[in-house]
Amino acid sequence: MGVLRNRIEQMDISRAYQFFQITRQITTMLIAILLAKSTLGVAEIGLYEQLQFLGYTLSFFWLSALTQGFLAIYTKLNEEEQHRLQHLASGTFLIIGISLGILSCLSSVWLSHVFTGGVVRSTSWILFALFFFPFQISTLVEHIYLVRKDTIGLIRWSFFSSMILVASLLIPIWIWHTLEAGLWGLICFGGLRLIWMLTIVHPSFSFRHHLSVIKQWGRISWPLIGYGIAGGATVVVDGWIINDHYQDARVFAIFKYGARELPFSLALASAVGTAAISVLVTNWATGLSDMKRRVTRISHILFPITFFLVATSSWWFSRLFSEAFAESGMIFNIYLMVLVSRIILTGPILTAKGDTPVILWIGLLEMLVNVVLSLVFIQYWGIAGVAWGTVIAYTFEKIVHMGYLKYKWQVSISEYLPTRLITFYTTILVGIYIWTVVN
Repeated sequence: MGVLRNRIEQMDISRAYQFFQITRQITTMLIAILLAKSTLGVAEIGLYEQLQFLGYTLSFFWLSALTQGFLAIYTKLNEEEQHRLQHLASGTFLIIGISLGILSCLSSVWLSHVFTGGVVRSTSWILFALFFFPFQISTLVEHIYLVRKDTIGLIRWSFFSSMILVASLLIPIWIWHTLEAGLWGLICFGGLRLIWMLTIVHPSFSFRHHLSVIKQWGRISWPLIGYGIAGGATVVVDGWIINDHYQDARVFAIFKYGARELPFSLALASAVGTAAISVLVTNWATGLSDMKRRVTRISHILFPITFFLVATSSWWFSRLFSEAFAESGMIFNIYLMVLVSRIILTGPILTAKGDTPVILWIGLLEMLVNVVLSLVFIQYWGIAGVAWGTVIAYTFEKIVHMGYLKYKWQVSISEYLPTRLITFYTTILVGIYIWTVVN
């Protein structure tokens, strides 16, 4: 144990955070599999997915922005200001989370009608909210460990938080065979997480006495809310269209079980993009060539895995989950096409150039394209049409990015992307997908 502890302590904090991200993805997938194998019907699983969707709708735009802003300014502050920011952040998260929790419970009927087609009952949402908002507030914990460079704390938090989350939801469901029992288990888990956050950092509500820190945090965070809305709205738009068209928890569950990208693809691509920004700022040519090299490396990993998953999903998807989710495999295959867009890292290049407003505007345009295509395609191809609307919208965004980089900054595609390799892999991917549809 001592040797293991020493190795963890010597681990780079960024790698520890990557471990946390991967653990979270594995946990999400494990919960989906175990729920499908449980005694719950598709309708009850669909209700759980609806609750998750409604919670995401109420949190994605502010949570990501505030945490990114927190990370962005932390290193720029002196030690005293860093301590202030930790306390202020926990106080701010508590105020926002509790306020949204109360407001959402008071307006649960309206929220359910608008976003889920009336599928979610008020009692179900109130129970879920008692878990969800403490859970979201306590996401600050992993970021506190990150800025403190506490690898032991972050690894421990990753492992135990994930393990207890699975147990809290699934064990009550296995014993009492109802989703409500699982929600009560989650409430206990959310309370434990919140208590742990209050243990490691005491919240401060003395905002007036720390205006300089608050102004810096707000100055960074407010623009990111716009970027977060543009980037995260796709999930909300897709879910809203499905609910508005079908108003059926079973259909929503089938869609959500398939609407998953290749595991770890987003994490790997984001890691490459984040690492590239600082290099691009200091040495433009080196940054571009380094990005191209890293994209080549992860392409050799991600594309072959995707080929295998697309070719075999008709066999393993229903076995991994259940026969009730066999149709989800078709949606999953469509969403795997998003991989091509994910590894075209135009966003970090625009960020390094300081041209971030265009990311927001193109993102809003992409959201509009997604809405229009999904509304049209769902009339002809059902939930598969919504999936294709999303894939095409993502592709549209990257095409506009590439054109803008060429026109405004004279940056050609071949400078940051191994075009021949990506074209080759994309052709194979499309070919395999067509083969699975035909057969």
